[in-house]
Amino acid sequence: MPEEIAVIIVVSIIAGTLLAIIKAVLNYKSSQQQAMPGRGGSALTAGELRDLMREAVEEANAPLVERLDAVEAGLDALAQPRLAPAREAPLLEAPLEEAVPATPRRRVT
Repeated sequence: MPEEIAVIIVVSIIAGTLLAIIKAVLNYKSSQQQAMPGRGGSALTAGELRDLMREAVEEANAPLVERLDAVEAGLDALAQPRLAPAREAPLLEAPLEEAVPATPRRRVT
């Protein structure tokens, strides 16, 4: 009978030790999970994450869009004719030889 009591004591010590280790590990994991604010029940859905990313991209691109609009407006202003149409037409219709005087060519040595 004393052997059976010894076996029961040894088995209960081993079981108690295993339970204590498991409890310590679970407590550690739960404390680590609570320490991380991004984890847990406050997770974002895919749609919410997509909306947040879209807003961030729009905010980041807003200055670039404004600059692009300004450049396009500047190009539109440059595309306007600088000469009056009455003065422009004869220049466009004249042959190249008449519009630009011939200059003698020199040899450069």
